[in-house]
Amino acid sequence: MPGVTKFSDLSKNPILKEPVATEKVDGYDVATFQTPTLPDTTIQVVGANDVVEAIMINLAEPRSESDARKVFESDEIFSTDFNMQKLAALVSSNYNNVSQVINEQFGKNFSQLLNEYRIAEACRRLNDI
Repeated sequence: MPGVTKFSDLSKNPILKEPVATEKVDGYDVATFQTPTLPDTTIQVVGANDVVEAIMINLAEPRSESDARKVFESDEIFSTDFNMQKLAALVSSNYNNVSQVINEQFGKNFSQLLNEYRIAEACRRLNDI
């Protein structure tokens, strides 16, 4: 049938080759796919009798600057192994999202922001002596 997308045709798209989950809901087949470039984003394809009825893209919740700020105001930043990966894990996000938030919201890269917070906290502690 022209203009009809079939479930069996989805495997031609590299992102939709292998679903991470499949289920049957109210007689419809639902396949969930994880995007490799956006790990917090899923694509759900809904259909019946091998015909796709709907495609839903579930975008991740954007991480806010307040999440990063809370971590930067904690003692975590003084750990010698503190890095962008650890920050991403602490705010339940991924490296790319955290990097984007830091760049857009703080106007700095991770190293600049980390050093700024470390120096400010070191100065505060020296003044308390």
